[in-house]
Amino acid sequence: MSLAVGKRSTRVNQGTRYPTLRAKLLNNTINIGNGVTADVLDVLTQLTGQANLRSTTIGLYVMMQPGSISRRKRAWCALCLDDVEKRKEPLYEQLLWSVGSVFACPDHGVLLSTACHRCGTQMRPLGASYRPGHCSVCGAFLGTRAGVERATEWEIWTAKEMAKTIQLTSAGAQLRTASSLLRCLERVLEQLTDGNITQLARLIGAPKNTVWMWFRSDIVPTLEYLSRLAWVSGTPLHSLLIEAEEPHIGAATAPKGVWSQRDTREFKDWNDVSVKLLRLCNSESPDACIAPGRIARLLQVDAGSLKARFPAQYELLRKRYVDFTERSRREKHQRFVTVINRVVRELVKVGASPTRRKVERLLHKQGIQTWWRQEHLGIWREAVNAARSASDTQRKRIS
Repeated sequence: MSLAVGKRSTRVNQGTRYPTLRAKLLNNTINIGNGVTADVLDVLTQLTGQANLRSTTIGLYVMMQPGSISRRKRAWCALCLDDVEKRKEPLYEQLLWSVGSVFACPDHGVLLSTACHRCGTQMRPLGASYRPGHCSVCGAFLGTRAGVERATEWEIWTAKEMAKTIQLTSAGAQLRTASSLLRCLERVLEQLTDGNITQLARLIGAPKNTVWMWFRSDIVPTLEYLSRLAWVSGTPLHSLLIEAEEPHIGAATAPKGVWSQRDTREFKDWNDVSVKLLRLCNSESPDACIAPGRIARLLQVDAGSLKARFPAQYELLRKRYVDFTERSRREKHQRFVTVINRVVRELVKVGASPTRRKVERLLHKQGIQTWWRQEHLGIWREAVNAARSASDTQRKRIS
């Protein structure tokens, strides 16, 4: 079955529970306001008959740059998923969790999770093996009450304000256009700092040049900076974003250090990372022979930063992984050769022709899956020739 999506074609596999889309669609671009979003929504509207599907994406916030709104990795509240599972309700992932500037759950006041608690993988928003509430890699249920961390007051406030904004826009409230939003910001600037751009930049923790470009080059601020501006001005976030509302400016106060490190760059305790990395290097367990990239994901750090900070340990783990994979490949190859030779000899012994189909059928009965690559075909041919030669030699001796 093939669906026409503009100039793109989307193939839906018959008999599968979840559609497999092209790799171009399987990322965060499906959730923002661009051509891919519009095309997919048109197809889904025709298939479902629902005309309000646009409110389930962030495509309404077209006055901002898509990269400043949508999250590039999946995030979820583990407590929310756990509650939904206990109520035996269908699992779903909230639109709020896909907003890049939201780090907390407004209902539970905890930080959103971004990595699977079982395998430590960070996932894309959509993928071929995507299931709501489950890991796309290991399939583990993402709802849990273990290991959750309490969010700060600023993170909870941001989440509640964004949730309110999404609720109003889903109910039909009209968002501001880019020009209307910039005019609103000019009024906030005049009332809050008497037009002083430097003071406003200091209040919201933004570079002065960035704030200057909002008012001189008509560049729309990111959602993160808009949230900070609403916080320091004492006005709700939705009053800045929704056309029908007017912001009411309060006192310009911003407690020192209120902006979380998670807003811009996550702080890492590299001493703790060093201890864990040294433990892996000294471990002789086969579980420690994993790819350096996966080690970086488990430690929740960037692989490039890990290599730059710990080059010796990184190279040691890389060589160990290469040696382990090569040794595993040789062992697997030898096991396959042994099994093929045994099956072929059994067929020749009973007088059956050791064709590839018969060998494959016997292997399947023993629970061994076969993918006949070129090297496997060579192993099978060598086994057949060796078995027939041994059989001919035995007949000659008997005769």
